[in-house]
Amino acid sequence: MFTDRYDASTIFRGDYRNFVTFGGGLGLDQQQFLLMLASMKNMEGMARRTFMAKSGLVDNPLREERDIALEQIPTPSSPSPSQAGESGNVDPLQKIAARIDDDKATVRAR
Repeated sequence: MFTDRYDASTIFRGDYRNFVTFGGGLGLDQQQFLLMLASMKNMEGMARRTFMAKSGLVDNPLREERDIALEQIPTPSSPSPSQAGESGNVDPLQKIAARIDDDKATVRAR
């Protein structure tokens, strides 16, 4: 019916870098590995994004980080607004939410 032509130079555009790791939890069961990662994160030896990537529990750490940031932005109907929203002015925070609530921006995007 049809054929697909495999051309690595077109698909990868000359970028053939590869990231291979055996993981820090080699030889540990999953529970011990997650406890070790959580300890490193709590001791501030690891960033939250790194923790999510290494844990294997989160498919896309950037998307998850964005969703966490969006959940923390208060809405006018939220029962416990943040300091910026205590006066009832949540408009600046909602503008920030609108900027990062798409697939093109990360939480740190300006």
